[in-house]
Amino acid sequence: MAINYKALLGVAGVHANENDRAQRFGTLFSYLVLLALLGVVVQLILDYSEVHFNGIWLSLAVWWIFFAEFVVSLSLVDQKVRYIRHNWLNLVIIFLAFPWMEWGGDWAVIFRALRLILFVRVLVTVIEDVVAILRRNSFGRVLAAAVVFVVISAAIFSAIEDKPFTSGLWYALVTITTVGYGDVVPLTDNGRFYGAFLIIFGVVLFSLLTANISAFLVGAEQKKMESEILKYVQLTEQRMAEQSKRHEQMLESMLKEIDDRLIVLEKKIHEKQTETLQNHLKSIEQHLKDRSR
Repeated sequence: MAINYKALLGVAGVHANENDRAQRFGTLFSYLVLLALLGVVVQLILDYSEVHFNGIWLSLAVWWIFFAEFVVSLSLVDQKVRYIRHNWLNLVIIFLAFPWMEWGGDWAVIFRALRLILFVRVLVTVIEDVVAILRRNSFGRVLAAAVVFVVISAAIFSAIEDKPFTSGLWYALVTITTVGYGDVVPLTDNGRFYGAFLIIFGVVLFSLLTANISAFLVGAEQKKMESEILKYVQLTEQRMAEQSKRHEQMLESMLKEIDDRLIVLEKKIHEKQTETLQNHLKSIEQHLKDRSR
């Protein structure tokens, strides 16, 4: 089973299995948290600079974003204990970075700086995406081969043109990526011939790299669409099952009502037959009495 590093570090956010409303608000707050983290960086820079800046309002805004994210998400999720367990660091930083502290104190600056730990959430997400890209279609091997090829190409170019290795590395990078700044160019025929080879090979190699990244992005969107379709199918099946259950209950109710009516009808028929028979017997009895007289 894969380790959930976000949950382990306490910055997991809203779980993927939570309800749609909680996930929507979780996504919204993730963007707000990014803005808040940008505000934290700005505040730290201004705290250690000579610029006079009253950062009370910025600290309040940042703290309220973190606080609102935790409280709103906690109120919306179904598994509240799991949310607290997977976001414990967020809760700790909310208490440590409480805005109504001594603004001029060194400890206040330190505690506010602790909010930068929430960058871990963004960092872990980026690392997960990078690992997913590297695992897709042996992209890691392709990338490693590209790095080795760039280094070897830089060494060959440096030897041909009698230039420093750093210049060769820069030339190989801008040539393979088809950027071509023109600040480092081959001056010999052999260097130009090798440069032409790098340009042709660079188109192929760079296309492989960008194709893998594009495939990952398209695949992520496709997985999202498949997940939404699966949820819709599951919801439709649930509704159909509920509707079928209601129909069964209605049918059972109708059959029970018919049975009850049949029982009542049979009872009435039996009573009518009994009454008719009794009347007939009385008539016979009366007839016999009349004859005996």
